[in-house]
This record gives sequence, structure tokens and C-alpha cells, in this order.
Amino acid sequence: PLAPPPAATSRTAASGAEGLPVARAQPWVSRPLLTLECRPSRPTSCSILFNNELTGPIPSEIGELTALFQLQLQDNQLCGPEICPGSASCNFGTLLAEISDACAAQALALGDAGKFAFLAKGALTVGANVVISSGRVGSVGAMTSVDPINGATTEGAVVDMEKAYDAIAGIAEGKEVGIENSMADGLTFSPGVYKTELALNVVADAKITLSGSATDVFVFKVTAATFGARASIVLTGGALAKNVYWHVAVVGALFVGASAVLSGTFLVEGAATVGEGAQLTGRILSGAAITVGAAARITIDA
Repeated sequence: PLAPPPAATSRTAASGAEGLPVARAQPWVSRPLLTLECRPSRPTSCSILFNNELTGPIPSEIGELTALFQLQLQDNQLCGPEICPGSASCNFGTLLAEISDACAAQALALGDAGKFAFLAKGALTVGANVVISSGRVGSVGAMTSVDPINGATTEGAVVDMEKAYDAIAGIAEGKEVGIENSMADGLTFSPGVYKTELALNVVADAKITLSGSATDVFVFKVTAATFGARASIVLTGGALAKNVYWHVAVVGALFVGASAVLSGTFLVEGAATVGEGAQLTGRILSGAAITVGAAARITIDA
């Protein structure tokens, strides 16, 4: 049954032998909810929460509602944790939640790695006249630069980089939107989690648009990535580079062509090469070596 809402509380409440009422959790929703009461003798289905402009994280305590067999949360902007049948945090039968999987990336913490414009687990080689407008640079291996450059300590940052790499890999795993590995001029992507099992190739001079708001998240999972000369990633609608993630896996390499203009955080398992005159708003975090060509420019979007 559905009853009028109790006083707002800061967490999901569980009380009484007859049921587990869910109180309004302020960080979870942006508007009042009715109380959902679950009784073991009468399994409960709740469908009134979909398409209600709900925002924020889903309380993990929902998984404790053993009499709840169906909860519809689709068409909202809710974030994880992912609660699914068979997991330790889920005891009910079905969770129908077409949650924006990219929303989970909002909680992704880059930690100390996020302070770096370039972070390499291998060597870092920087060409002449490279402009690093903000952010640190550092490498576990040798660092070589034509111009003087102050390398920052990578202690802790590499560990955070590896954690972030794994976290991105797990977002919407198995539910990504498939994309073609070859991208030509004129493509536009809305917020979401995208994947290709092949090496991504953005052709020379191609303009790829990511359209979304300042809170929308874009995740691209690829096995390798090549951005041709003068290729560009353009953000529209208020979308921010800090909410764009490129996950380059399977020891795949990243190659950025000359004068390309890119946005986002690149988490690369393999080596990364940035061509002459390329511009990046974001960061490159590599599990191998990074080579930066002359006159490249980078600014982190914190």
C-alpha cells in the first residue's frame, strides 16, 4: 500500500515487523515521494516513481526490501549503486530501472590522478614549445623535455589512475551502446556509455559533437583510439570536458594526430602519442609511456 509521506529523513528507514517503509531521502530525490511499504504477505510493485525527474544516488538500503519484487525507476536521472537480482545487496526479484548508466560516472573519483595533465606509468617525453596551462605532469619512468618542466611526484596518483581505469570499465558493463569503430565528420552523441570492440578511428578533419548539459556524462570504451589530423571533439549544450571519459583498454594505444582538438579524460592502458600542435582540454593518464609533440597545448578541466 501507499501512504502519505512521513517526515523527511537523511536515510532509508527500516522498521516494524510488518513492513519496511522507505522514508524520503533528501540526497536521493528532488521532490517529495509517497511512502512505499512492503509486506512479506503481499509482494509490492511500485510504478509511480518513473518519469518523475528524480535525481541523485539510489540508497543501497533498497536491497533490504525483501518483499519488493518490482520497482520502476526508468526515465529519471538516478545514479548507482547498481542493485541487481542475485547480488549481495539485492533480495527482491526484479528491479526495472532504466537508470542512466553514465550517471554513475559522476561519482567517479580520479583522486590525485585528476591533478595531472599527463601521467605516465612509463616514460614521458615532451617536445618543444608544449604549453601546459594547468595540471601537473609526471611519470614513473624517465621524463624528458626539450624545455624545462617540473615533474610532480606520482606517489598515490598512479594507484588512483588504476582505480579510475577499473571503475570506468565497470560502468554499464554489458549494457553499453554499440558504435561503429570508424567515425566520420558530422556525428553527434547524446550522454551515455558507448563501446566498440574494435580500434576506434576518427578520420582526419572529422568533427564529432557531444551534446549535453553541464551534468551529463559521456563514456567511450574502445580497444585503441586514433584521432586523425585536425579531428575535433566539440562539446555543445553546456557539456563539460571533465564529464567525458575515453577508456582505451586491452593494452591499446592512443594516437592524437597533428592539430587535433580533443576533450575529455583519456584513461589508456597502453602508450599515448600526441601530435604536433594538438590541443586537449582534459588529461591523458597512461599505463605505459606518453609522447607529446611540439607545440601541443593542454588544459585540465577540473
